[in-house]
Amino acid sequence: MVSPLYTQELRTRILETLIHYEGLLDTRMYGCADYLATAGLVSDTSHMIQGWNTWKTEHTSDGYHVKL
Repeated sequence: MVSPLYTQELRTRILETLIHYEGLLDTRMYGCADYLATAGLVSDTSHMIQGWNTWKTEHTSDGYHVKL
């Protein structure tokens, strides 16, 4: 089992990567980062971006976005 601390750190790294990639904060990023971190589906940045792009198409939203 993956330690909760490692999962939290990985989730934060994923969020930072996605925010940098999109140039904004999308509320769907939280759910995506949690899913990718707990499922262990990321080994590098390209996996994070690929996971995010898949997540966006499967979880459409008119949600909140913060332009950075």
